[in-house]
Amino acid sequence: MLLKYCMELANGQSLCLVGTNGIRSWLGKLASVIELGHCETNVECPRIIFIQYDLNKVEEIKPTHYLDSDMQSSLPSSGWIFCDYISTQFWFHPDSLDIICNVSQEINYETDIIRMWHTMRLIYRWSQSFGCMQLWLKKTELELY
Repeated sequence: MLLKYCMELANGQSLCLVGTNGIRSWLGKLASVIELGHCETNVECPRIIFIQYDLNKVEEIKPTHYLDSDMQSSLPSSGWIFCDYISTQFWFHPDSLDIICNVSQEINYETDIIRMWHTMRLIYRWSQSFGCMQLWLKKTELELY
């Protein structure tokens, strides 16, 4: 069963953070930090799909390899663009709004913070491509001024 959190952007666009079984704990921490709640499994929106596997094998496999067949069928099978940030890797596809994110298996507080920072940066840049920012970020900005 997939773990799914939803985020609404200021223009009404939604983004879903989806995690496979191996990443549930980490994704739960990230969702807690940015105050996201679970969303219904039938909500259709662009996704950041979080997976977790051995970093040494990261370039040897397709990013969809660890996804279930239903998820694989909704994603392009090839043509993914790979970006490596050491503790976090992302795959983008020119024909898809979905992003696949591998979070390293290393477990320590500092690395967790760095992985969350990389993910938040990705979400921020993704939302900018739609010409907006997340509601919680806008709220924080308003509270600062």
